[in-house]
Amino acid sequence: MGYGPDQSETAAGNDKRNCVEPFRSTGDANVLNAVARGGCEKDCCDGLPVWYGGGVNVERAWLSGASIIAAWMTFSTPCAAQQAGPPNHPDWAFGAPLGEALLVLSAAASNLTTYLPIGRPGWGPDAHHEHNKTADRVSDFTGAYGGLTLGMIGGFAFETGYYEEAQVRGSAVYAGRTTVVDAESILFSAAIVQGLKRVTARCRPHHFVNGKCTSTVHDAFPSGHTAPMGALAGTRLVFAAQSAGPWGYRWGAFAMVETMALTTAWLRVFAGKHSWSDVAAGYLIGHAVGALVALAHPMKSVPRGDRKSEPTQSTGQSLEGTPIGFTIQGVF
Repeated sequence: MGYGPDQSETAAGNDKRNCVEPFRSTGDANVLNAVARGGCEKDCCDGLPVWYGGGVNVERAWLSGASIIAAWMTFSTPCAAQQAGPPNHPDWAFGAPLGEALLVLSAAASNLTTYLPIGRPGWGPDAHHEHNKTADRVSDFTGAYGGLTLGMIGGFAFETGYYEEAQVRGSAVYAGRTTVVDAESILFSAAIVQGLKRVTARCRPHHFVNGKCTSTVHDAFPSGHTAPMGALAGTRLVFAAQSAGPWGYRWGAFAMVETMALTTAWLRVFAGKHSWSDVAAGYLIGHAVGALVALAHPMKSVPRGDRKSEPTQSTGQSLEGTPIGFTIQGVF
């Protein structure tokens, strides 16, 4: 009667065990040492950064890795893209109008995955993280519908500038065809993401409290804000790498949407809506889908009849053999 711990002490001990249990398997020394010293209170998990896991700072690793990838993709311009030549544009999917029609229909139909039921929660986030409403709202303008709208408008403007600089007639029409490819990439990436969300049924970090998901909606993995922006970036990367003529415009379009994708990934984690593994998966899925859709559209030189004048060769001669001055290609 007087020898065992009272109920308050037992409850406190249970709170400590519940708090540290998700981290015990990771071997995180900071958490385990805090418990050993008796310094882990009931809400100790709330103070831990969301990127804790296995003693590795996932935030720093993600930012470093993403920065290296982005820098490599930006500065590893293929030699073909650095050469002067006639401006080019993405052709029909698989080189035929029928291929384009089938790709558009497939992209639209693939989004039926949004009607699949969401499974029961069986996968928790990396850790609990409070909801940051400001970061959540800003991420709607760097990703999701707001970001996609801005990215597509900006991409259209860059592409129009490319054709205007190359003196192509109907520049807006050619730029619009590239925007169609953007839309296909977005639809396919969204379909894959929505399907995975329903299969994995992962809890969002700000809904994960004391080892349990407090929400009835479990759709954290992968990030639906990050993946479509990654798809835009993947598409624009392939077009920039295969570009001729004033290719600087296309690399500018890629840099814009790539920056938006990386920013969205960080904001979604900071907002408490996703774990780092969620946004990393969305980022990679988006880039892969965008690149594949772009590669399905072989690049083709703009017909001579749509060019106001012929581009120059490196010898300073026009294609008709009339001497002219040197021009700088690819500068934007």
